[in-house]
Amino acid sequence: MRVDIPYVRDLGTEMGGLISLSSKRVNQKSIQLFNGKVHSLLALAFWHQHPSLWPPIIGPKWEGPNFLKGLYLILPLLLLSFPTSYLNYYSHTFKMSANEEQTFIAIKPDGVQRGLIGPIISRFENRGFKLVAMKLTSPSQDHLEKHYADLATKPFFKGLVAYMLSGPICAMVWEGKDAVKTGRVLLGATNPLASAPGTIRGDFAIDVGRNVCHGSDSVENAKKEIALWFGASEVLKYTSAQSAWVYE
Repeated sequence: MRVDIPYVRDLGTEMGGLISLSSKRVNQKSIQLFNGKVHSLLALAFWHQHPSLWPPIIGPKWEGPNFLKGLYLILPLLLLSFPTSYLNYYSHTFKMSANEEQTFIAIKPDGVQRGLIGPIISRFENRGFKLVAMKLTSPSQDHLEKHYADLATKPFFKGLVAYMLSGPICAMVWEGKDAVKTGRVLLGATNPLASAPGTIRGDFAIDVGRNVCHGSDSVENAKKEIALWFGASEVLKYTSAQSAWVYE
């Protein structure tokens, strides 16, 4: 098989026709390595056939009569040989980093005791959010008073803390685009009776004093709550396999 690349045809002629590539010297092991990608095989074949051409082109000095024409020769091959899947992956990763948020979601003792951890997790997973931290914990009174510090002057504060001390809590961090706002929508209104069917509280709760879960109400509060409930090493960073199917 011989391949001619039009936009460097003249350079190939000037350099002794080296741009006409043959894949005959590419061994079977190399073909398996590149998984049959033609553009990768072209670059590999060029390397196998003309290894002596590369040193004067790529180093050690950025000078010499053949440098510029050599640069035009190898750049298309290098760009074509770089797997496009890597480019797509990093492009998608950087794009998401600018838009994604983290929110703190806690399944309260009544939700844990009623076996609602799985169904609540499913709501967030099915929506497309990524779970980056989770633990079942029994926090201290001091910890809960810090968490609800903004409600310290409310008449129901002591009862709220006592309720949260009554059993284990499932603390979670979810990540995704507009995670804070959308997380609140998934939970429903604070008063379950005012929550629409299809929301977590609308489907699983009746009384405001047993409203199953807590969710951050702002991006700023989400950061504070996550820092209160989790150490930095407990919040994981990873790429979800489903992210390319959830986001453009």
